[in-house]
Amino acid sequence: LPISLSPPTQRARRPEMRITDLNIGNYGPHTAWNPGKGGVASGLNVIYGPNEAGKSAIRAFIRMVLFGRPRRPRSGSHDPRPFNYTHAGVDNGSGSLSMRTSSGGNYTVYRVEGGKAQVTGDESGGEDLLLSLIGRLDEGLYQNAFSISLAELQFDSTVGDKAIQDRIYSAGLGLGSISLPDAMKRLEDERSTATGLWSTRGGHLRTDLGDLRERRQELAQVAEALTKYEGLTEDIAAHGKQISELEERLQEGRAKELRYKSINGLRVAIVRKAAIESQLAEIPEVAPFPPGGIKRLEELKRSLDSVREQINGGNVQAAKSESELNHLGVIESFTRSDSEILRLLNRHDLYIEAARDLPRVELEADTAHREIAAGLATLGETWNEERLDGFEDQDGARRRVNQAGKKLGDARSVADRHREASYRATTSVQDTQHDEAAVRRRIAQIENPPPESADELRNRQDKLERLRAAVAERSDSLRTAQSGRPEGARRDNWFVEAFRSLINALRRLFGASPRERTDSATAETPTAVFQSLDHEISRLAEALNIGADATERLLVEQMSSVSRLLEKRVELDREQFALGEAVAEVERVSEESARVSSALQESELELDAVEVEWNARLQELHLEQSLDLSDALTALGGLGALREKLMQTKKLHIRIGEMKDAIQDVEDKLAPILASADMRELEPLQAGQALNELGEKFRSHQDALASGETLRQTIDSWTKQRAGLNEDSSRLHSEIDSLLQAAGCSQGQEEEFRALGKAAEQRKTLEQTLGQLIEANPALEQADESGLKAEIDAATPEEIEAKRQALADEIKGLEDSRGELREAVGGLNQTRKIAEESDPTLEIQKEIDRLEQLTQEDAHRWGVLTVAKQILDAARTEYQSERQAPLMQKASEHFRRITGGAYEKVEAIMGEEEIQVVESTGRAKPVTELSRGTAEQLYLAMRFAFIDEYSEHSEPVPVLMDDVLVNFDAERSQAASEAIAEFSRKHQILLLTCHEGTVDRMKAATEAARASGPEIIRL
Repeated sequence: LPISLSPPTQRARRPEMRITDLNIGNYGPHTAWNPGKGGVASGLNVIYGPNEAGKSAIRAFIRMVLFGRPRRPRSGSHDPRPFNYTHAGVDNGSGSLSMRTSSGGNYTVYRVEGGKAQVTGDESGGEDLLLSLIGRLDEGLYQNAFSISLAELQFDSTVGDKAIQDRIYSAGLGLGSISLPDAMKRLEDERSTATGLWSTRGGHLRTDLGDLRERRQELAQVAEALTKYEGLTEDIAAHGKQISELEERLQEGRAKELRYKSINGLRVAIVRKAAIESQLAEIPEVAPFPPGGIKRLEELKRSLDSVREQINGGNVQAAKSESELNHLGVIESFTRSDSEILRLLNRHDLYIEAARDLPRVELEADTAHREIAAGLATLGETWNEERLDGFEDQDGARRRVNQAGKKLGDARSVADRHREASYRATTSVQDTQHDEAAVRRRIAQIENPPPESADELRNRQDKLERLRAAVAERSDSLRTAQSGRPEGARRDNWFVEAFRSLINALRRLFGASPRERTDSATAETPTAVFQSLDHEISRLAEALNIGADATERLLVEQMSSVSRLLEKRVELDREQFALGEAVAEVERVSEESARVSSALQESELELDAVEVEWNARLQELHLEQSLDLSDALTALGGLGALREKLMQTKKLHIRIGEMKDAIQDVEDKLAPILASADMRELEPLQAGQALNELGEKFRSHQDALASGETLRQTIDSWTKQRAGLNEDSSRLHSEIDSLLQAAGCSQGQEEEFRALGKAAEQRKTLEQTLGQLIEANPALEQADESGLKAEIDAATPEEIEAKRQALADEIKGLEDSRGELREAVGGLNQTRKIAEESDPTLEIQKEIDRLEQLTQEDAHRWGVLTVAKQILDAARTEYQSERQAPLMQKASEHFRRITGGAYEKVEAIMGEEEIQVVESTGRAKPVTELSRGTAEQLYLAMRFAFIDEYSEHSEPVPVLMDDVLVNFDAERSQAASEAIAEFSRKHQILLLTCHEGTVDRMKAATEAARASGPEIIRL
């Protein structure tokens, strides 16, 4: 197997993939958005904005660009799915992110939500290229480890998801980003499943063995069949004759069966038609009747009866309500003070509780005063109860003391670092000044540099070359013209050709295309050519300030002189450019030296100020100046406990006063109300029973008021409703009279109306039925002419049906016999064809040989896969036991830092897929006993450890965090911020938050960790 079974050796950390810019075209609330400035920093980036500003949408956008639209979570998954957004634009989400890979390549990935990724840059491609750039990281691993929000921290998928754990040792076995469990599943699928090699129900090997047995049986059967070839032709001919006879009998039988069916079907229709016509003759002709008239009459009658019932019932109920209204009991004094009574009744429980708890609370307050006095006595004379009361900001004092102590140590480290930087800067100044002096010496050594620029010298050199060429061309032309020439027309042709060549040479010299030969009278003459050359030579000589009669040798010497001057000018320009760079470098290094020197002075002044601040912090808290950081924090803890008890004591006194006030107020207000209602007088501290009695009477009074109001509303409502019902009754009477008149009936002739309607409905129904019957049986009207009626009268339906059934049985038997004969003929023909064309045993034997070879190969493959599975299982077990310790160690380091040393380490429980944490005291705790905030701190530390371990073997991606610190207290939030800042030295981080305090903590943390940034991106 192509797998390394030993863990890879530790290697130096390489550069990691970084996001360099984001461009959101349309996603969530963002349209045409990017971070601005220089894009995304390579270290810590804090994306800050208020709620609903779209921070989480940026996280979802990055996931969409890298992996496309997220799939729906599996059943039972804890994935919160915060990635489906309604976009501000009307289209799908879209945009791009730019990245720089660990190998130094620069790429831009663009995607429209739901579509494929498009990658441009150093290479171009699609999804495959994108997967290779991110180390073939899958969406699940990215979401569980590299993209962290509060939802992921509240369910620890890094610890609980087996697939995520498997990715660690998969990378450690040399598989890179390949998932070993997936590879082992594919191996097991091929080895022992129904679609693989072997299982209890199938598999290639089992199937091939079964096919091999069947083919061997088939070989024996075919060999036996070939011995019976004789007589096949005679059997086929005999069967064919029998089939023809059966076909003729079948045709005759089907025709008779169809005739019998028609006879019995038409018999029923004829009888039905005669019955309908008889019924129509009995029904008299009826004048036009209103459609649905009877139904409408019944509806109107029912509506009229309903209106009458409502009027009668309403009158009875109204009389009953009038009687009840006259017998309600209402207490007039309660009506005048109902709001005060309600307030007193609502305070019943408060009164009872205050009267019961007052003695106990007074005793508790006295005991607390004595304990505070004893605690202050142990602190000496500097602290008293009044000063303790003013000690309000214990956490702030503790934080300031802690910060001042740490700041003092940091200031000393910074001062030392600046001293070292100052020494390096001074050395750099000396080195750059030495380089500048060397360049100046080289410039001084260049003798007689030309005053012209390099471009001017090159221009002069070009003109000299063109002048030399023109002079040489003119000399060659003159020599050619003065040499001997042939006689007559040939002589003239030679002369013309010579000057044509001269003209073309000049045109080439000056960059023009040679002219084609022409015989026209307008061709150039030799004289014109000499004039053109003389003009060009004069123009160039004048531009160069040289005589027009200069020789070619003189021009060559001048060209050599210009070339030497050009070399000096180029060397001078190069050295002057180097001098400029050297001067700029001296200036830059000098400025850097001055800056470093200034920074050193500032750091020393800062150190002095920090020492003064430390002493001031102790003096401010009335603590001894000799205390160190640990002793000062211990003293502050004791003061905090005493102040908390003092605050409790104050609350007790306030509560005592409130209870007394509440008791007195209730008794003062209750007494006059009881008197006005002729109830018994109130005794001190006995208002509870009186309030109970008052409540019962007051509830009865309120019920009476409510009942009276309801009854009056009922009476008024009925008066209005009765008027409407009377109108409905009149309208219904009018509609009934109109309906009767439409049928020719007088008022009150409802029975005559119903009789007319029933007759009209019967005639209409019979006529429709008769029409449908004739439409369904077209032969009904020609039954007499076709002879069918005579056959119907000659035999009973039972006799005809008996004949049809007997004929149908005969047809079924004939069809079965024909099918059997056809099947037999097919088999005989196939057997004869096989026997005539080839030996079937040969093909079957080839198939047997092929199956035997396949089974041998599959059996060998199954053995190899079985051994490979055993080796991989052993390697997985060994690697898990060896690599668990480093992962837990990294998690322990991060967890210890985030919790400020409250927890010492994280360890796995042997034999179980669970972890536990160990406190600084050595006590082990399961994760279930941790608070919500501490559990989230543990899960954050586990993700940091996983990312560190994963980065050792595979290409990691930037880490996204969405407000992961909201459930941390102030001290651990600061510690976690420092851990994140330190983590950003190795990994790019995008931290999303809506809290200004988080931004401030990240600034302080990166400064303390000497990390770059943070880059603040505000929404």
